[in-house]
Amino acid sequence: MDIQKTTRATLDELKFDYSELPLKVSNNGHTLQVDAGGTGGVSIGETRFNLIQYHFHVRSEHTMKGVSSDMEVHFVHKDAAGNIAVVGVMLKKGEMNPLFKSIMDMAPREKGEKGGGPMGNPGEFIPLNKGYYTYVGSLTTPDCREGLKWIVMKQPVELSENQIKAFKDIFMNNARPVQSLNNRIVLESE
Repeated sequence: MDIQKTTRATLDELKFDYSELPLKVSNNGHTLQVDAGGTGGVSIGETRFNLIQYHFHVRSEHTMKGVSSDMEVHFVHKDAAGNIAVVGVMLKKGEMNPLFKSIMDMAPREKGEKGGGPMGNPGEFIPLNKGYYTYVGSLTTPDCREGLKWIVMKQPVELSENQIKAFKDIFMNNARPVQSLNNRIVLESE
């Protein structure tokens, strides 16, 4: 989605409680996915969502006024009723990210391969500023299920140029093309 026009609103505070967990990285043929198995998560208002997995896209799947970021990480969560909430964080060229280094050090190169390694805290990909955009949308990979809550953080997080290149060496472009808003309303936290 291209986030252009937004409506300012008083939105629920995001409370992340990600913690250290063993890195279990798989190459599913579309991206590198890190399984979290429900460890840690995010509370959005009174609703608790457990972290199932997170994965990466090169170029970002969200754009801001037509401008894409170098990469994007998606944190996929589920609540007790099975509702899905995905948190997207833009990744831009800058300083080296230690967690991403650990993930890339064990990154499986071929579809179906898995790797494991040290502990890592997915919170290293969450920006300090918790301002965000939100809308109701779909998954960006098949089955492209509709009706899930998207949270897109306003502030990006940095990866080094070499880290971005290392991911591109495995997945040159695994981002879904930007989709139309189709009359969706994008809310922006104040």
